[in-house]
Amino acid sequence: MGGHSTVCSPPILSRSSGMLNRRVVVANSLDPVVAELLFSSLVSLPWCGFMIYSIHKRYENRYISKFRDEMIGLGFLWLFWMVGTGIATSTWVNIAWCQHINACRVLSALLAFAWLGWIALTALLAICLLFTIANHAFLEPLHGRWDPRQTVYA
Repeated sequence: MGGHSTVCSPPILSRSSGMLNRRVVVANSLDPVVAELLFSSLVSLPWCGFMIYSIHKRYENRYISKFRDEMIGLGFLWLFWMVGTGIATSTWVNIAWCQHINACRVLSALLAFAWLGWIALTALLAICLLFTIANHAFLEPLHGRWDPRQTVYA
């Protein structure tokens, strides 16, 4: 195998040789898609915190202050999550056969939460886009208070 460690492997001696092709192999115990999903999550958390702070405190940042800026940020996050979820899904196509192994259950949970995160982000982006189109608010402050005198600009 040359530098690879097997995470999920069927009992080789008791199964047919066709099962050898169904192994889930992770390079050096860390698949790059796991790092990509971790990166996507770690970038999404500060973004969410900043957006919550901006909305509730009516805070305007010099660079991220309009609905347009929020949608650009959500679009980048959506792209990161889509790439990570797509690669994870194509990498771990059929791991249902090894659910008796703890590592496969962890991969299944990781894949499920990757899809849930992407679905939530897609819904958030769609709601933001629909709100912006319906209210013609593409260049309006993202905190919803459209009176510039009510904002604190930093």
